[in-house]
Amino acid sequence: MYVVFTSGSTGTPKGAMVTHQNLASAMHYEKDHYQLDETSRIYDFSSYGFIVSIVNMFNAICSGSCVCIPRDEDRRNKLADSINSLRANIIHLTPSAANVLDPDEVPGIKTVVFSGEGLHADAIKKWWGKVRVLNVYGQAECAPRAIINDSATTPAEVTRIGRGHGQKTWIVDPRDHNKLVPFGCIGELLLEGPQVGRGYLGDPEKTAASFIHDPTWLTKGPPGGTGRSGRLYKTGDLVQADQSGMLTLIGRKDAQVKIRGQRVELGEVEHRILESIDEAVQVVAEIVVPKGDGASPMLAAFLVLDNAATDAAQDGDNVRAAKIHHITADSQKRLSDSLPVYMIPTVFFSVVAIPKTVTNKINRRQLREMGSAYSVQELAEMRTQAGGPKREPKKPMEKHLHALWSRILNLKPSSIGLGDSFIQLGGDSIAAMKVASEGRKIGIDLSVATILSNISLEEVADNSLYIEQDMLELIKPFSLLPNGEDVSGIVKEAAKLCGTEESAILDIYPCTPLQEGLFSLALASSLGDYIAQYTLEISNEVNVERLCEAWATVRRTVLSRI
Repeated sequence: MYVVFTSGSTGTPKGAMVTHQNLASAMHYEKDHYQLDETSRIYDFSSYGFIVSIVNMFNAICSGSCVCIPRDEDRRNKLADSINSLRANIIHLTPSAANVLDPDEVPGIKTVVFSGEGLHADAIKKWWGKVRVLNVYGQAECAPRAIINDSATTPAEVTRIGRGHGQKTWIVDPRDHNKLVPFGCIGELLLEGPQVGRGYLGDPEKTAASFIHDPTWLTKGPPGGTGRSGRLYKTGDLVQADQSGMLTLIGRKDAQVKIRGQRVELGEVEHRILESIDEAVQVVAEIVVPKGDGASPMLAAFLVLDNAATDAAQDGDNVRAAKIHHITADSQKRLSDSLPVYMIPTVFFSVVAIPKTVTNKINRRQLREMGSAYSVQELAEMRTQAGGPKREPKKPMEKHLHALWSRILNLKPSSIGLGDSFIQLGGDSIAAMKVASEGRKIGIDLSVATILSNISLEEVADNSLYIEQDMLELIKPFSLLPNGEDVSGIVKEAAKLCGTEESAILDIYPCTPLQEGLFSLALASSLGDYIAQYTLEISNEVNVERLCEAWATVRRTVLSRI
């Protein structure tokens, strides 16, 4: 049916194969939980490289719903406006992305489906009581949504991922899948049933490691029962079941992590850093949480440099010390060319040596402690101190952006200078979306791409504009029709006359007196007066495919279709 590629530690992505049977089974078991019908309008927020987009498309096909596909610019920079203009009433989001939205700004949304990363009660509170909230869990290697929680009665209950639907869930010893763990203990989640995918494309070795057959406890059966055969998928996720059978996601058992809903294999990050940073001889990537309340997890890289021994002798560092390492612009560019933004570490530490355990394995706990010794404020100051004294903002746009960055990144204004970049200060795509959204509220038009691609606050300010007041006063669809008119009846009649679906009609404008007169004359005449049709000949040199693409681009712009 389809293949979804996930990042691999060697640089070669793994292609997870999902069959028609897998997907059809998932759609059957999911439909009642999502409560989709012909009135549902699904906002297609996710990238088409992730399985949520597949969920949206096929759920819509199976239920008669509408998929609302926004422009990428609007999705990133004007999320609330885009949701409202498309009249969406259901949306799938990661908790990080949901933080950008204010429920009061999107009153049309009736259902929010959380997935992609761990969910905390604090992220749910602002939505609770205003919309229907679901927490769902799935893996790319299986049909999209294996486990669903749609029965929570409190925000705290929503944090649990729920129960399996259409397949069985098993919890085993993370070190030995032939052993079930006692009830209530933490273990690795295994999935069994018709939604388990075929395996990895062209990789029988990885398929055999993750898709297992006949664990001993399954063939043996329960006490007094009969055993059976079965094929199961090892998710690599650690879970815990409560007395009711509801599952809580604990984390990953291996080095595969999720950064704001994006799956990242730390080995891939380490591989690319070694390729991009010439002075690095050893690299370990890890998730660290800066000290202080409300600090978000960030991806950090710990580097052993080729001159580390010399630095240690001079500075008196030891294996427990971690210093900020400033990478060059060339190294930053090479990383940007080889990794997506969410896989580039927010902070780089240099260490004398990578700490090891007594069994000579990497001591990741100690690395996390080293990275967590600093606050967000301290990390930002150390990352930017190489640029010398801070230049203060002077122009109005610079001052506005300076204040926004300080508030969104939770940094002291004095630690942000005109020469500092958003990423160096600890910003990411989610934070950039917040800046763009808050900027529009005070009349500033700037995009996420502008924030992330420019190397300094000064450059971002130079590439941002103030919005004219009349641009902010948006005209609601169908609001220009005379008061008292039956809008739904007019839309239905217009759809019939134009031979299209009612949902395809975005707005209806009243005629000007001149237009009304011309249309009346045209309808009264059988000669086709005031109706123009043109046939244009194109030469053989014209690239028809590019011409069609150009017309498709024109059609996507509302004003070009009027």
